[in-house]
Amino acid sequence: MTRPIHPLTGANPATLAHLFAANGPPAPRHWPAAAGMIGSGLGRTPVSLAERAYTAAMRGRASGEPPVFILGHWRSGTTHLFNLLSGSPAFTYATPIPAGLPWDFLLLGRALRPLLRRAIPQERHIDPMEVTETAPQEDEIGLAAMTQPSYYHGVYFPSRLRDHMRAGLFFDGCGEAERARWRRAVHCYTDKVSIAAGGRRVLVKNPAHTAHVGELLKIWPDARIVHIVRNPYHVYSSTRRMFTDLLDMLALQDTPPGTVDNVTNETYPRMMDALLADTTGLPAHQFVQVDFESLEARPLDTVAHVADRLALPDREAMLTAAQRHLDHVARYSKRTREVSVETIAAVNTHWDRHRAHWGYARMAETEA
Repeated sequence: MTRPIHPLTGANPATLAHLFAANGPPAPRHWPAAAGMIGSGLGRTPVSLAERAYTAAMRGRASGEPPVFILGHWRSGTTHLFNLLSGSPAFTYATPIPAGLPWDFLLLGRALRPLLRRAIPQERHIDPMEVTETAPQEDEIGLAAMTQPSYYHGVYFPSRLRDHMRAGLFFDGCGEAERARWRRAVHCYTDKVSIAAGGRRVLVKNPAHTAHVGELLKIWPDARIVHIVRNPYHVYSSTRRMFTDLLDMLALQDTPPGTVDNVTNETYPRMMDALLADTTGLPAHQFVQVDFESLEARPLDTVAHVADRLALPDREAMLTAAQRHLDHVARYSKRTREVSVETIAAVNTHWDRHRAHWGYARMAETEA
């Protein structure tokens, strides 16, 4: 698989120094890429410092409305829902340039747009969906170049993938100072995305935030949250493929055997437990849950339900934009794969409690 420009090329020197010191050196074949990251970080330092000052001066121009967060475990349909909602004129969102240049995109992004445009792959590596310079992106890639913790650091340094997953999702081993630093980075990045769009409200899609609701509510007590669930048997096998592909593309070290299975087995239950604990008691206008199967069968009804439940403005414009996206992607065919015996056994062993909670039928291994 062809490797893209590595996301850490947009990191600042302090983040890079911490990551290399904490995780050990990249494999020798990735030394040129590491040298490019360091050179990029050092070369952009004057602009990064100038943008910090610029951002501080412009923070008052960010949206006064709390973000709307699209949450759900990886491969649950978050991207499809994100694409349907993001066309609304009421929203803005991170695109590939803010994701790739989180420290500098307000001042440097426009100048580097032609170069970055050529670096964007024609389609996502984990599915055949088109990628453009305005395509909605999750904020985790940018955050991983700004601060720690982030589960992406485990993708980059898979010798400690499990540790980074636990810290980046559940803040294991992180004190309040580290959590506060993470919250400041999330708040700053989100404000910058809003500033770049003239102060529009920010729509965020990030599966990792499914386990972060409690921390997000400390930043935005009135944040709006959409959670999407999907049949766990399909989520499990797709998640394994996703992490395998991400490691193939982005890992700077060799991946220890069994790593993907271990993190897949343990992450889903902890993520769902965190979400349920953090959203219990939220008022109806702040939290809505949908399922992928309904979204796929009746997408406009689902979008309307989200808009009504969260009291989002421009409902009709949102529906029009959603239909426009559906027309655009009608030519794409969804990849379908059989559920294997191994997947059924893994879900029944590790994810069964939440499969039952979401109301999905239990499969027997004889059904594969």
